[in-house]
Amino acid sequence: MRVMRMERKRLNREQEEVFSLLKEIDMVCRKHRITYYLSPRLTWCAVFGKEFPENPLAGAVLVKMADMEKLRKVLEAEHGEGRAVESMKDNKRFPGLFLRYVNKNTLCFRLYEGRNYRYPGLGIDIIPLRSKNVSGRVRSWDNRLETGWVQICDSARYRIDFYKFSCGCLVRTLCLLGRRRLGEKIYDRLIRNQNTTDTGKYTLKWSRNFTYEYPAEVFQEAKEAELHGTRFLIPCDEVGYLKGTFGPNYAKHIFYDNYSRMSVMASARVGCEKFLEEAGPLRKQVKRRRRLFAADQFIYHHCKEYADWCWDYAKECAERWELRMAYDGKKEYIRNLWESRDLAALDKVFRPCGRMMRRCFKTEEIFELDEEIMEIYLDYLRESGREKLLLKIGKYRNCAAN
Repeated sequence: MRVMRMERKRLNREQEEVFSLLKEIDMVCRKHRITYYLSPRLTWCAVFGKEFPENPLAGAVLVKMADMEKLRKVLEAEHGEGRAVESMKDNKRFPGLFLRYVNKNTLCFRLYEGRNYRYPGLGIDIIPLRSKNVSGRVRSWDNRLETGWVQICDSARYRIDFYKFSCGCLVRTLCLLGRRRLGEKIYDRLIRNQNTTDTGKYTLKWSRNFTYEYPAEVFQEAKEAELHGTRFLIPCDEVGYLKGTFGPNYAKHIFYDNYSRMSVMASARVGCEKFLEEAGPLRKQVKRRRRLFAADQFIYHHCKEYADWCWDYAKECAERWELRMAYDGKKEYIRNLWESRDLAALDKVFRPCGRMMRRCFKTEEIFELDEEIMEIYLDYLRESGREKLLLKIGKYRNCAAN
């Protein structure tokens, strides 16, 4: 695949920290002969010669399930000062089956997640590629345990159905025997049941709402690709990899960053441990935010109806503005028609205005025109004997004036 390489821009501080962590993982994996692959977005950037993403949450690599536990042990044994590795194995609130390699001297605090991470710093997510050679009964039970665990760790962000609710109840009941112990057992069970290398397909659970499947041939070997001047590993079949993630038009895919600067506090200068020590009241704010999320989920359908109404109202206001501009352009023509008392022509001209006026009555408003055109329209209604419409316009016009 031939790609035009763009001139590299200088990375900001947060990008530099995430990129340095990515290079550390590459160095460790090459040293211990562990095969990894850049995430779909980073692979897309490497293949098409794009810049490293500005999103501080975009750093991620994939490893096969058989290599994930080995990589966890290696990172725990060899990580440098200011680094940490988190997983379900050692954090009872860790939200899922993956690893997170973190720089503790930075900050990446997500207000919507609270204290799921022990070290909320800038980091790299190490996500497993799961094999499909598992019996249906075992896979069903594994899915229930994992779904329930994610539900109790991150229940406030998403609307849940009955299946997720029942999985959450099951795991909450099992937590009575010890939440940390249960997290270790679920982690070990999933690693044990899904670490088969002889498989026809690999599954990638990217998030709660996105799961992708790839043929095993995509990850049969790894090859190098350049990302911001450094060589990293990507799947040998990068076309199948990107098609399986972004679809057939993967080359034109547009990335919308799934984070808000208002809800994610990211900094390369502030250490996460120091931040948590000094931000004591922040815990109360996070709890209150989670309660508000839960309340929003309870009245979700009302929120959706209100959002739909707001969108329809915004479109109607745009239509009013366009119609008002059209009448402003016909002011001289309307004035001549009224002076000649051509009511038939005025009826045709003001017909769209009447329709818009009736639509505005539903929201207890009127369709405001230019002052001169409005006076002509009201005089035209008196001449044509449309008293009901005149009364309604007068009523809502007086309400708006008051």
